[in-house]
Amino acid sequence: MKSIGYQIQFLSDWHAGSGLSAGAEADQLTIKDADGCPFLPGKTIKGLLVTALRQMNATGLVTDQEFELLQGTGNQKEAQGQPSICFFTDAQMPAGMREAIQGKQHFLFRKIASTKIDAEGLAVEQSLRTMEAATAVELEGKIMVEHHEQISFERTQEIFKTAFALVKLVGFNRNRGLGRCRIKMK
Repeated sequence: MKSIGYQIQFLSDWHAGSGLSAGAEADQLTIKDADGCPFLPGKTIKGLLVTALRQMNATGLVTDQEFELLQGTGNQKEAQGQPSICFFTDAQMPAGMREAIQGKQHFLFRKIASTKIDAEGLAVEQSLRTMEAATAVELEGKIMVEHHEQISFERTQEIFKTAFALVKLVGFNRNRGLGRCRIKMK
């Protein structure tokens, strides 16, 4: 098994939801690892890249066979279809950066408030919502690629390099300016 390393450089605040709230403090919390640092689950990375691969497939940059090998087909939980030849690790802050901020992780987050506005331009009663957003950080991850005779590792790298370039936004409220990023191969 070989791996493709990548780096996500956030250019703005971003939010990947944990599904939890902090009561009156925040309605939506950002997902954090055991050390309290923000990260993106491998499943989220795969979803973003499958969307990019779908665009590449529609324009002929990726064949149907390559698309199916890289994303998998059918329902693997019920043993129907072909699993992906790729496994996506979580994207986490680099070790050196994690060590440098030890005990200061709270500086990596801020609260963003929003409210619903009615037709007259006034705030709607009880519509104030707050969410926790992670500040612009750098994350690193890997795509573990199984050998497959129908697609070379070099071709897989080439495909993902293009897919990385297509991903410009990550997470919640992308249409509101959050989650701007650049992903590149390491």
